[in-house]
Amino acid sequence: MDSERDTSSGAARLLLQEALDALAASLWEPAVRSAGQALAIAPSTGFQIVALDVLAMAHHGVGNHEAASMAAIEALRLGSAESVPVVLEIAGRYVADGDAGRGIGLLEDAHLASPAISSIVAALATHSQQCGNYPGAIRWLEALDRIDPAGATGRRSSIDALRDTVARNAQTRAVIDRIGVRVGAICHQQVTSGPFAGQRLEHEHDFGWVATLIGCYEMELHPAIEHVIASIPRRVINVGCSGGYYAVGFARRIPSVHVIAFDIDATARESCMRAALENGVAGRIDIRAACSPSTLEELAGPGTVVFSDCEGYELQLLDPDVVPSLRETTIIVELHDIWIPNLAPRLLARFAQTHDISHIAMIPRDASRYPILKQAGLSDSEMSLAVSDFRAPGMTWAYMVPRLP
Repeated sequence: MDSERDTSSGAARLLLQEALDALAASLWEPAVRSAGQALAIAPSTGFQIVALDVLAMAHHGVGNHEAASMAAIEALRLGSAESVPVVLEIAGRYVADGDAGRGIGLLEDAHLASPAISSIVAALATHSQQCGNYPGAIRWLEALDRIDPAGATGRRSSIDALRDTVARNAQTRAVIDRIGVRVGAICHQQVTSGPFAGQRLEHEHDFGWVATLIGCYEMELHPAIEHVIASIPRRVINVGCSGGYYAVGFARRIPSVHVIAFDIDATARESCMRAALENGVAGRIDIRAACSPSTLEELAGPGTVVFSDCEGYELQLLDPDVVPSLRETTIIVELHDIWIPNLAPRLLARFAQTHDISHIAMIPRDASRYPILKQAGLSDSEMSLAVSDFRAPGMTWAYMVPRLP
């Protein structure tokens, strides 16, 4: 028995040395092969940890991020911290490529595997804040305080600032709700102007729901929307449908269209369904969760419009090299450069040879254009809030129409 264990240890040791030598020489595939063989015969946890760490780094080197993540998480679970840089780099790459949910999910898995690693918790706090999840950022910073009490004093100002932001948002939302009740009572919860006038909205449709109700929400897109409606597409794909304003709006304005609405948030999908039922178009709206590139490839193409607002994920999703049918698809997309630097030029360059592109900037709002606000007895400050989209400065959109052959 002991001789068998010694033989196994010797073989595993040789394979690990081969893997380490290959890793040092940046020979990723030989490193993966030798480390995988060593893992298969590893006689102890120590051998397993080394093999997994090598696999994580080698898979990462060759660009197989999913396999690298799996190996790194398992190494963390067994007590190693050597794969932490791999996890942090892959998660950061996912976020930079517009897939923040996947990046944060990887970090959360790593945290579950090894809860005491401060750099993972710090990354969770940073990426949560970048995505606008301020309560989440506070939670992770407080968790970091428990792991690293010595640094708690330096983080106190960040936590306090985030708490102030959360409190201000709550106060603003309360004011918006009061404004919305007054405006909604006058218009009976129906959109009063714009391309989707007459659509019935739920109370608290979303943070900018009063602007939606009075018809000035994303008014920059109104000409593009009317142009799309005039083209009578057979299908509209709404990625990031939220409460259903666009999904329902297109279904109401184009009686022949079929709308496929995606949102990863279950509450948003439920709200979208209620709006579809309320407006009598539920039979032509298919509501789904995540939209992957492979799913989009099946649905896009001539006669289809993609309307996308997916918080940066557009950089990963709207790639004609991955989704070739997009080359023949009309696209309206919100561009989230505020979260992913240089997103707009990177994405628009992909369609420069196949589409006519209008890059659309924000325009100021004029509350005096909407008499219903005066009818509701709103003050000047309340009217400013009512017409606001609550959008960060510098946000842009693109309207991209495929060129005729």
